Amino acid sequence: MVLVDQLRLHAARHPGRVALTFLDDGATRTLTFGALLQDAERIAARLRTDLPFARRALLLHRPGPAFLAALCGCWIAGVTPVPTYPPGYRPGSRAADRFARLAADADPQAVLIDSAGLARAWQAGAGALPGVGWLATDADGPVLGAGPDAGWEQAAGVEDALALIQYTSGSTGTPRGVRLSHANLAANLAAIMQRFRSTPDQVIVSWLPPYHDMGLVGGLLPVLAFGNPLVQMAPASFVAQPLRWLRAIAAQGGANEGAHGGVHGGVISGGPNFAFELCVRKLAAADVEGLDLSGWRVAFCGAETVRPETLRRFAALLAPTGFDPEALLPCYGLAEATLLASGWFGLRTHLVDGVERTLCGPPADGVALAIVDGAGRPLADGTPGEIWIAGAGVSAGCWRKDAVDAAQFGQRLEGDPRHWLRSGDLGYLHDGELVVTGRLKDLIILRGRNVYPADAEDAAARSHPALDPAGIAAFGIDDTDGADGEQLVLACELRRDSRHTDPVQVERAVQAALADMLALRAAHVVLLRPGALPRTTSGKISRSAARDAWLAGTLAVIARPAVAAAEGLQEIMHEAPLLAIAARLAGVPAGQVDAGWTLGELGIDSLASVELLLALEHELGATVPAGCLAPDLSLGQLQALLAPAGPGAAGDLPARLPPSPQQLAFLDAGVRDPDAFMEIVHLRVPAAVDRAALEGALAWLAHRHPALRLRFVRGPAGWEAVTDGGPFTLERLGAEQAGEDAAAWRQALLARIRAAIGIAHGALAHAVWLDRGPLHNGMLVLALHHLVVDAASIAILVTGLQQTYTRILAGEPLPAGRDGYAQWLLAQAAPGGAPSAAELDYWRAACGPSAPRQPDQAAYLEPAMQLRLDPEANRLFLARYPDSAARRDALLAAFAHAWVAEQGGTAGRDHALVRLEHHGRDSRLALPAASAVGWMVSYYPVRIDAAGGPPAAQVDAVRRTHAAVPDGGAGYAAARRMLALREPELAFSYRGAVDEGFRRGGLFPVLGVEHPGVQTWVKACARNGTLPVLDAQASLVGGMLVCQFAHQPSRIAASTVRAIAARMEAFLLALLD
Repeated sequence: MVLVDQLRLHAARHPGRVALTFLDDGATRTLTFGALLQDAERIAARLRTDLPFARRALLLHRPGPAFLAALCGCWIAGVTPVPTYPPGYRPGSRAADRFARLAADADPQAVLIDSAGLARAWQAGAGALPGVGWLATDADGPVLGAGPDAGWEQAAGVEDALALIQYTSGSTGTPRGVRLSHANLAANLAAIMQRFRSTPDQVIVSWLPPYHDMGLVGGLLPVLAFGNPLVQMAPASFVAQPLRWLRAIAAQGGANEGAHGGVHGGVISGGPNFAFELCVRKLAAADVEGLDLSGWRVAFCGAETVRPETLRRFAALLAPTGFDPEALLPCYGLAEATLLASGWFGLRTHLVDGVERTLCGPPADGVALAIVDGAGRPLADGTPGEIWIAGAGVSAGCWRKDAVDAAQFGQRLEGDPRHWLRSGDLGYLHDGELVVTGRLKDLIILRGRNVYPADAEDAAARSHPALDPAGIAAFGIDDTDGADGEQLVLACELRRDSRHTDPVQVERAVQAALADMLALRAAHVVLLRPGALPRTTSGKISRSAARDAWLAGTLAVIARPAVAAAEGLQEIMHEAPLLAIAARLAGVPAGQVDAGWTLGELGIDSLASVELLLALEHELGATVPAGCLAPDLSLGQLQALLAPAGPGAAGDLPARLPPSPQQLAFLDAGVRDPDAFMEIVHLRVPAAVDRAALEGALAWLAHRHPALRLRFVRGPAGWEAVTDGGPFTLERLGAEQAGEDAAAWRQALLARIRAAIGIAHGALAHAVWLDRGPLHNGMLVLALHHLVVDAASIAILVTGLQQTYTRILAGEPLPAGRDGYAQWLLAQAAPGGAPSAAELDYWRAACGPSAPRQPDQAAYLEPAMQLRLDPEANRLFLARYPDSAARRDALLAAFAHAWVAEQGGTAGRDHALVRLEHHGRDSRLALPAASAVGWMVSYYPVRIDAAGGPPAAQVDAVRRTHAAVPDGGAGYAAARRMLALREPELAFSYRGAVDEGFRRGGLFPVLGVEHPGVQTWVKACARNGTLPVLDAQASLVGGMLVCQFAHQPSRIAASTVRAIAARMEAFLLALLD
């Protein structure tokens, strides 16, 4: 298919049919197929007559009918068009410089432009291109600047002939023009029509620049190839008023009725993610009221990172207009492959390590995708690498860039005869669909961890309302001391209405969001004036140009006040070690933290405070009084509380210890396979790891934390914890034992873990080292029985492993003594550790006099649904309730309110009895028990009465109720064994971004944590009568609040769960109003 032949066919069959409608401000211009062919042939005749030597021509028309006519005129004349933006008319401007570089690279013999543009270009000196003739296509005047006759070589109808050179939007710094043949265009246009399920009667609405890929191939060329009518507007019109785009789509009518009473198959329109973001940011429900967008069949989104939350908000905004969310089509493509490589209808995502990524569909027809490692080897599904592309739409190479062609085009995969294109993009395949993670050249490597700029930018965009989500760039710079390889810089534009916001607050919010969502810190958060970031010709932010401008000091940075005055230098130096520790745990640059920061502002919540205590003990040899690490405690106040830490517990470890009430509850349940109640932690092992140091670190952990050496046996008096269990051994599993197949590795790994772990014979902790050789990173798998660990324990163990291995390598002494877990168990079993009479009275009153439910050993929990707040409500909630305790109480109040309201206030349903959990480390004993490893979590109920009144008052009531729980609920398990207490029907937990802190950096970064023992725990709860009817677990996933519901289907219907979730959401929205 040659496009000008298709144009002739359309003009012959339907000369009066409108091909293009251009929407000017206050005016509309149309161009029929017949008129388009006439204009194109007229331009071709002038080229042949006046510029017969021309082989390449720059097209400098603004968007509109004249551009399309000039493009077709070039093809008819056998001239290769080079579409590009009109030149900048101010000498020395960025646009003028860009045009000069591109023109020099393209080496054209002709320039096509309109008369007004020609006059401006020559007046500004842009026309001084040697040997180039300038032709005004809308006039019959003379050609300006024509050079010598070089002969006319190219014919118009050869499919493998060069059809055009398209300079990609980001390439004009060092211009790279992609050579596309007519065959490339035909193959990709066919793939687009097939993937979009498009028909020639569908209307295309486009505001995209027509000079390259998405606007040219996806917008203009289907008019020629298939006869689709095009409604076009200038990009500036859309950016100024995004509503114009939606109105243009709506003007084409609803599902079938066209704007002029005709019938069509719907509308195709779309753009980059920033277009959808601009709509949701600038438009309100009232703006789209009355629009009919039911005919919008294809809403494609690509060209940059497709952000799920943006598309969700966009679909929600347009819901009243009849817009179908299934019309959304996330896609991936690039100029080197003509345009489209993959895409599919509907927003689908994949969640990895708390980061939600958009699925960009399977490969388009005729397109092959491969994910390849740095050595050119294909990777399995789920493994990230560089995206390679093959197919008839892939270009043969770039214009006059032999070195680029050799490195990027015509690549080979072993055993595959096809020629492959290296995209330079990173991604992976998930069930055959492409997930794009970023640009290879933009990838930031922090302490060996790959960081994708789009993830950091998304976290910053959600952090503070003063930031413009479409004006953020993340990039890496060389670390000044070389310790971390690179440092992360976030350059963020402020909104125009937020330029007087306190920059320190904004920076803190960005750092907190990075720590919360990605476990990262930025070396620099740079606040900029609106529009300060450099952008490509299509409006996308150029990260590389932003990096260069930052290093050159040319970014328009908004100054921020100094952290501390000079007279406070002595205090700062005194507090520096503590500030450094707190900053590291929070993922905030130490230079930005001062003594005024509170633990809440740093995101150091109840669980993270355990890591803080551990760091104080290991690094400063200091401790603090138990229970003092409140969210409002400043670092300056904490410094004043520090006291020298004593040695760990000394003396002989008792041969037998009493199990905790929580351990007894599990053991007494008598589940069939108690050894399966495990947690499995995966850590990356650096290449050339010192095995002796690693074994030494594990041995020290086993000595330091006696819980790891326990085994549980049933004696005459009941269950006992025996302290002679096996050591924390390291077992090597080499590639030669399991091969390179991932499934075989996993099978061999699980076999070793199951053989090693046993509650009766020990050990309850086992390490397997997956050794891939001295030149490759390996994996360390820690298998830990849940009887002796909880979430805080895992954080303590991983942190201790990092610090101990480093100390052994450095020859430094290790802390002496044991943690206080054994003393903690003994204290609970001692007469003084039993609940007091007042505590027992409290639990009787809270739980009520009823007897426990009869256990249903067949009961189980079934996942029901997820509740997510919309992004704006999520932002308001996190800002209004900045610490974990406040968020927990607000969510608990909403959950209890929803439960009681759904029960309708029936007898016995005027309150909610909810089981909560606490990590159990900050109120019973000081260090070393506060940093102990063990299953120290306590579960306890709270009774929340249906108080009614405003939501804020209900939250306050819950806060007071929670504060009144004796000893943080630590004594409830013992009270439950002593009394016949009613069991809670409900369970709720809020864990924030739990376990994120200990994942940051280090020699052994955490790759993931598995919870294979969950079903064993559920079975135990069912057998001992503590399985809740409804369980709600709230957490932060990628900075977004998510509440997951699970229920007993035999006790409560899924429809009731959905109704409770809806009431809970309504409560939270009312609370934020």
